[in-house]
Amino acid sequence: MSSLSTAGTPHFFHTFQLSDGSLVNVNIVDTAGQEKYKSINSQYYKKADGCLLVYDITKKQTFDEIKNYFYEQIQEKCKKDIKMIILGNKTDLEEERQVSTEEGSNFAAEKGFMFLETSCLQNRFVADSFETLIELTYRDAIENNLTNLTDKPLTISNKTSKSKKNKSLCC
Repeated sequence: MSSLSTAGTPHFFHTFQLSDGSLVNVNIVDTAGQEKYKSINSQYYKKADGCLLVYDITKKQTFDEIKNYFYEQIQEKCKKDIKMIILGNKTDLEEERQVSTEEGSNFAAEKGFMFLETSCLQNRFVADSFETLIELTYRDAIENNLTNLTDKPLTISNKTSKSKKNKSLCC
């Protein structure tokens, strides 16, 4: 996996093998939720085929930011048929949980998106979330008869909500 960073927005290019054996080139852009990159990030959303919206289950503020961000950026800037997964991260800190699984799941269901909870620290469901999103996006492209899949990589945006108070985030 190679990495290229532009204005604080890292890109990762990777080839994934899907469950049917197909190989898909993927461009992953981590657009982290820092306010100073908001205008730059919107350029990536327009091109994204899939998106992971990540919040910290131990910080209610990050969940609220995801909800607000969805309306302000994702809904306005992304393709209408974008595949999205809402991710609650840091399940290894269950005793500090401020956002219930049900609250995250209900929000995702309201919007028609998938929902998963992960732990980057324990590497639980992290790869699964990317693989699931890539499979969904690829299958949708096949169903819509997109023939240039080998010419153009799928673009996955990994938007993480970062609180201004706590700049550390494990993924």
